[in-house]
Amino acid sequence: MWKMSKKCPVINDNEFHESKNALYGRLVDGIEFNSSGGLCKALSKAVMLDGGVVFGAVLVHDEVVHLKATNENEYTAMSGSKYLQSNLEGVYAQIAEELNKNNKVLFMGCPCQCAAVDINFKSKKNYENLYVCEILCHGVPSPGIFKDWIRFLENKYNSSVVNYYFRSKKNGWSRPSIEIVFKNGKRIFQSHNESYYHMWFGKHLSLRKSCYKCKYRNIKRVADVTVGDFWGIKNLDVVDDDIEKGTSVLLINTDKGQRLLDLAREVNNVFLKEISVDDAYINNTPSLSNFSMPVERENFFDTYKTEHIEGIIKKYPAENKVISLLRKIKHTVKSTRKE
Repeated sequence: MWKMSKKCPVINDNEFHESKNALYGRLVDGIEFNSSGGLCKALSKAVMLDGGVVFGAVLVHDEVVHLKATNENEYTAMSGSKYLQSNLEGVYAQIAEELNKNNKVLFMGCPCQCAAVDINFKSKKNYENLYVCEILCHGVPSPGIFKDWIRFLENKYNSSVVNYYFRSKKNGWSRPSIEIVFKNGKRIFQSHNESYYHMWFGKHLSLRKSCYKCKYRNIKRVADVTVGDFWGIKNLDVVDDDIEKGTSVLLINTDKGQRLLDLAREVNNVFLKEISVDDAYINNTPSLSNFSMPVERENFFDTYKTEHIEGIIKKYPAENKVISLLRKIKHTVKSTRKE
């Protein structure tokens, strides 16, 4: 059994790093399955082509788990955002096994998960071969609510869910949609405001309590590299005709992170531009400081405990399609005026 109690990142101090530099951009090709610009894919490809392995989050029906990938085909399931925290059962032992073989390892996850991995392997053999990549995190909802949400959808449409894309780029990167695919062939597209599950997430109702007091919302980072959506690009005076393909921001926090970026540039066709660290966080402020717990959260979970998913659907409804359409029109008009 992997002994973690003495190295828990909650009760032990991590080493936080000031970001050395920041960039934005994307893979030039092959990012249709990525929620943003595919820079995690670029980093992963670099490690795998060097004989290493990648550990990333994969949605398996109604649960997100961390799995190992050794090639691009295995990595595909790791592409795309998952609005859940993954189950890491068995992953530490697998990382230790790969490091003992002197293989390079890239671990990708939430900042708290990356902190745990880093603190547990810092004194282990071949630590220099371990690269840690954190995702800019808004918080993670209750996994139980997601399981019940999938059950609700399957009952409503009388078919099992075979694919659930938390962030589809069907309408472009800056207007992400949820795409749900059922076994019977039915396919649903919704804006985030039209989806119950994503509306609860956006209003911070369904988040775990620890997310409201997370010490990893910080300008200093615990991972070698930090990757996220570059939502602030439209606030900068830049010309980029491919923004809607997906645009990622990348923070280099350690010397290992710089080596990983250099390796990724060697093996990928990637577009990258340098920006300031401050600019990297434009419209990403939830990654810098905690927000307050909503006053309705306690009632939200009390309702869920007593009335289950159906109860919170009735009491905390999503936005209807008419209001959603008006919001889209307003967004389009506002964007056109800026141009």
